[in-house]
Formats: sequence, C-alpha cells, structure tokens
Amino acid sequence: MAADDTPAAIAARQEAEEERYKRMNAEIEDLKTTLQSYQKNLQTMQQEIRKLTEEVARANSNSKDAASRESLNSLQKAIEEVDKKRLADNELVTAQLARLIKGLSDKTSTPPRSNPGPGTTPKAGPDTPKTGSEKGFEYIILRDDTLSAIVTKAVKQGVKVTQKQVIEANPNVNWNKLRIGQKIFIPAAAQP
Repeated sequence: MAADDTPAAIAARQEAEEERYKRMNAEIEDLKTTLQSYQKNLQTMQQEIRKLTEEVARANSNSKDAASRESLNSLQKAIEEVDKKRLADNELVTAQLARLIKGLSDKTSTPPRSNPGPGTTPKAGPDTPKTGSEKGFEYIILRDDTLSAIVTKAVKQGVKVTQKQVIEANPNVNWNKLRIGQKIFIPAAAQP
C-alpha cells in the first residue's frame, strides 16, 4: 500500500471526486438550461422571421395594388379629359349646325323642294321626307329635339306650320325615335 492509500487519503480523494462530480452535474444542468433558453429564443426568432416574411409579401402585394390603382386613376383622368373634349366638340358642332339651320331658314328665296337645282338628285331612303310639290326646307335633328320643339322653332322663325303638317310631310319618320343628324322636311304654309 502506498502512503497515499490511507483511508483518510482515499476518503479525501472520493470526497474531491464527488465534489467534482457535483460541480460537473451542476455545470451540465446549467448548460441544459442555457440550451433550452437558446432554443426558445431560436423559436421566437423563427416566428418573427415568418411574420416579417409575411409582412414583406403583403407590402409587395400592396405596392403592386397601389401601382395598379395609380395606373387606373391616371387612366380614369385621361378618359375624363377625352370625354370633356368630346362634349365640348359636340356642343360646338351642335351650335354650328343650329347657326347653319337658322341661316338657311332666314333665307326667303328657298327654292321649292320639288324642284332641286341642276346636278342634284333627291335621294330615296327611310328618312327621305315627302317632297311632292310642297315648299319648305330641310331640318336636321339636334339633341333633345321633339316634334313639338321643332314646330315651335319653325313658328318662331316665322314659318306657319302645324305638327300635323310636319307629320304628313314626313310619313317615314318615327317621331318617338328621332336621331341626331336625321333630316326631316318642314313644309312652308302656302302664301295667299
């Protein structure tokens, strides 16, 4: 037996080994606790990364929607501008037509309708008004024109005519469905 193998030395060594074993167990437990804490942190970070990824995807989708909305808004503005110009052009054309009609109706030397000028041939068709031997003038339908409105305009211009006379002079006209630009014949009352 060696001097170090005395029961007191053996007991001291065992006690030191037990102490070292307890310390190692404590350190292992600390490592386990730390590892668990890191794993929880890792799971939390993974969840946050997943949420951020979803938010980025939504943001990209929203920016695409925003770009689409912006494109639609600019397209809408362009359409509105074109529509405004169209309405202005329509009003200008209507005003010019009204002026031309007034100028034509103001002329007192309108030739009879049944005797067209040289080189002109009356055209037949569904809107062709009755000509016969009547004197009068051609009228082009404007926006919101009705039979009574047309007769009122003619009377204001000094043409003595009734609704019945206008209807009889235009047998092929559907007075419930007048079209802008459609031509009708306004007969002039025979002068005594």
